[in-house]
Formats: sequence, structure tokens, C-alpha cells
Amino acid sequence: MKLFAKSRYAAAFVLAALLIFLLCSCASKKNRAGPASVTAQSALEGTAWTLKAIMSNSALVVLQEDDRFKILARQPEIVFGPEGVFSGFTGVNRLASTYAADSKIGSLKIAPGALTRMAAFSLEAAAMEQIFVDLLQNVSAYSAAGNELTFYDIKGAPLMVLAERGE
Repeated sequence: MKLFAKSRYAAAFVLAALLIFLLCSCASKKNRAGPASVTAQSALEGTAWTLKAIMSNSALVVLQEDDRFKILARQPEIVFGPEGVFSGFTGVNRLASTYAADSKIGSLKIAPGALTRMAAFSLEAAAMEQIFVDLLQNVSAYSAAGNELTFYDIKGAPLMVLAERGE
């Protein structure tokens, strides 16, 4: 009978410890910031941005003025969603990822993400998509002025310019 009483207390102690552990872990997740804070994301969040110019062969090329990019049926675009969620269209495929931004210092990091694997309708479109995706991985800063958003690499060189998509 004594053995049963001791095991009952031990079981109650283990359950109480488990409950405390679960409550503490949930509380700590609630207070922890996600990939970026809400105030840091507000400058980017919720707007659809369409690619306007992109770095190609060491020059910033305006898409509408360059025949190589007229092959795209639809311009690449990106949307920064709530809680660090990032999605977009490369000109060929859809992409999804996460991002971390700090609007106070203008830093931005886009994590490698998922990309659909649809066949490009031309080699030029596939090359454009590859350039776009590669440059997104090199973004380390951004600036927003008016309806334009510019991404920069770690050295401060512009990688691409996007314009707010008109509705």
C-alpha cells in the first residue's frame, strides 16, 4: 500500500512539472518576436510590388525599355505579408518564403523559399527568372520612396527597383 501511495505522489509531481513546463514554453513563444516586428514590417507589408528595373550584366536595366524582358507575359512581383511571410511571381513560377525587415535601419533579408517548378515558355524567360531569384537572395537592405521600392546588396549597390502595383 505504501508503494502505491508513493507512486501516486510521483505521478502527480511529474504531471505538475509537465504542466508548468508547457505553460512556460507557450508564454515564452507569445512574447518572442517573429522574423520581424510589426512596426518593422509596416513599410513593406500588404503592398504588391511589380518589378520595374533589375541588375543585369552590371547595369540596372528598366524592363519596359529592354526587349529581353518583353518576353514575359506578366512582370515579376512580390508581396510582403503579415508576420514575415513573403510571396510572389517570378515571371514563370510562384514563390513563397519568409523575410526579416527592420525599417529603422532599412535592413531586409529574404530567406530561401519554395518555388513552383513550371516549365518556362522560353530560355529567355527561364534566364530572367533565375536572375530575379538569385538577386532576391542577395538583398540586404531596402529603401522606399513614393511608390518605388529599391533593394540593395550588402555593399549598397542597387539590385532591383519595384513599383507599387496599381489596382
